[in-house]
Amino acid sequence: MDFHSLPVPLCSRQRGLLMGTLASNLWRHNRLLLVAFSMALVLTLFFATKLLVFATHWMGLRSDPGPIAGWMTPRFLVHAYHLPPAVLEATLGFTFQRQDPQTLKQIAAAKGVPLTDLIAEIMGEIDKMTPVDGGETGGGQGPFQDGPPATDAGGSND
Repeated sequence: MDFHSLPVPLCSRQRGLLMGTLASNLWRHNRLLLVAFSMALVLTLFFATKLLVFATHWMGLRSDPGPIAGWMTPRFLVHAYHLPPAVLEATLGFTFQRQDPQTLKQIAAAKGVPLTDLIAEIMGEIDKMTPVDGGETGGGQGPFQDGPPATDAGGSND
């Protein structure tokens, strides 16, 4: 092995001079390319930060959709509360269509019942479907019940 062919480590001062020379050469000979790369780097950092902010926001939202309100549509209730459409259609008394989304407030007005009564009927159906006896959801913590999930005696949350 030839001793003279090994790379010589640069000291910090030499590295600084080399980087300064490299940056000045790039600026002198490839100014447009350096500006475009810098803008791409700034945009990448901007969108990466935006992605992290939105991801942490959406991860922090509760899985509980909150109380039923008059602005909700039957389709929203099916998805948010994990209801079978047939159960909700039976409760509302009609088959809801994708083409004509009606809110619960509009449905209550069309049926001639107070909105609170309609919401109480829907909540009754949800309560019938929510296991409270330690069923498949584990420890009686259904998707519509408050509180932390049940843990075993060891404190692990398996």
